[in-house]
Amino acid sequence: AGKMISRFTNVGATYKLESVQEIHAVNLIENKDYLLSSVMPYINFNNTDDFYIPRNGYQAGASTEFAGLGGDSKYLKTSLYLKYFKGLDDLTEHDIIFRYKARIRDLEDLGLINYGDGFYLGGPSSVRGYQSYAFGAKVGEDPYTKYFANSFELSFPLVPSAKMRWATFFDY
Repeated sequence: AGKMISRFTNVGATYKLESVQEIHAVNLIENKDYLLSSVMPYINFNNTDDFYIPRNGYQAGASTEFAGLGGDSKYLKTSLYLKYFKGLDDLTEHDIIFRYKARIRDLEDLGLINYGDGFYLGGPSSVRGYQSYAFGAKVGEDPYTKYFANSFELSFPLVPSAKMRWATFFDY
């Protein structure tokens, strides 16, 4: 559930109920099933000029997920993000868009953090060029509880009529 509280700002909360089955056949560790029940209030700000291909403006948000409402996992997961967009057509006379993206997350143990509750990097939303979940705790290790991802990108038109763009980026 959510509500716009101003032209650029919305607030809300989500409730999640998941039955999770972890499968670790590679290391012959016993499979574990658990129930995740959580609530997550959030606030988001977005003043970008276009939903699909923003050229100017920024997006920022914060959320806190509290797990332990009857489920097995018990934790507090805080997340902050910032995305900044700047069209460089005034400087270069070309349709180039600069994008900066940062996300920081923290996971605090309130009783039980299951392996699947931890943080992972890799894939299109964090470190592009690597498989999703490429970087994270190995089976049998404690899950990662800190997360920071940073990205710089320049995008250029590929097929303008289809609004397709190509990009060069640096993620870490």
